[in-house]
Amino acid sequence: MTVVQVLLLIGTGFIGLIALNLYSRLILTKIIFLSISCFICFLIIFPNYTTLVANKLGVTRGVDIIFYFFILFSVIILMKLYWKIKKLQHDFTKLVREFTFLENKTTKNN
Repeated sequence: MTVVQVLLLIGTGFIGLIALNLYSRLILTKIIFLSISCFICFLIIFPNYTTLVANKLGVTRGVDIIFYFFILFSVIILMKLYWKIKKLQHDFTKLVREFTFLENKTTKNN
């Protein structure tokens, strides 16, 4: 095992532990993060398997297939975050409008 593999394993374990602690209430999320961390560790220890899978999918190198999946995953996460932010903006706008309406209503009554 090379030094880079050891560093990647330590980093993956550290990130996995942080993710498990952040989502400590949801057991399904814990299982998903643990599974992803174990899969990443497997790919770090046995990098030749990524090349085998990539070749079966028509990609020449294993690193390329990992990069493609990373781009796809990143776009999905960005879209999800964008829609959450839009929903928060909409909810905040509704709250401000309701607050302003109630404030105007109370000042007119006084």
